[in-house]
Amino acid sequence: MLSDTAKRGQTGRFLDASYWPLFCKHISRRYFFCPSPSARRNGSRQEAGVPGGISMIATTEIDERHTTGRAPNGCETRRTPSGTLELKMWGRFPPGWAGALAGGLSHKGISILRGSAKKVSTSWEAVFETDTSRCFSDPGRIDFCALAREERETTLVTDISLTEFSLSKTEAHGGALILEIRAADQLGFLASLLNHLAFLFLFPEEMHIETVHGKAVDRFRLKGIGGTAPSDSARDALRRKLQDLIAK
Repeated sequence: MLSDTAKRGQTGRFLDASYWPLFCKHISRRYFFCPSPSARRNGSRQEAGVPGGISMIATTEIDERHTTGRAPNGCETRRTPSGTLELKMWGRFPPGWAGALAGGLSHKGISILRGSAKKVSTSWEAVFETDTSRCFSDPGRIDFCALAREERETTLVTDISLTEFSLSKTEAHGGALILEIRAADQLGFLASLLNHLAFLFLFPEEMHIETVHGKAVDRFRLKGIGGTAPSDSARDALRRKLQDLIAK
């Protein structure tokens, strides 16, 4: 069993998911609940002068609800003492949101140093520590929620290989598949892996992304569309695909 608690190295990981499967467009239109562009323009956004270096992007629901809590959907960033940018995201997102976000960050020159995301009921909680030293725009003005919903037409293929993997089924999470992998880290690795999963209609409901000494050490809890338990045929197809990706 692979460890998902190892600390990520500081080299970072550029993640490119611009080749996310076209069928995710249909899924996104059915399941995505982030605000429309007009709603985001009218929404609450704080960038400068916020205590603790916090930047908030949220929906108009913050004003509509008149509560002291956060909006149902949004993101928050802050600078860490080491100079990295911590990104928190929460709310309802489509199955392909992680790949879309990964591609958007990579196109802006932002790499993920470490991170995790978990779906609870219908809502996601995600935290990523990112390196923005090569970002060519002001990170404080990036709409990360928009990146997570962005549709990309260009299809880019990244060849990846795995060092090893572990795949098992757990009844503790309604028959979810637990996938753990080790591989040499490379540009677009995570997005390419998510692409392979998506073609089998498998999507993470929880993921932990780590890099240790230039090696990707990632863990995923996978379900089918709508949170259904993956079928035995889907599990077998995934195992065959992973075996094909083992470095020869």
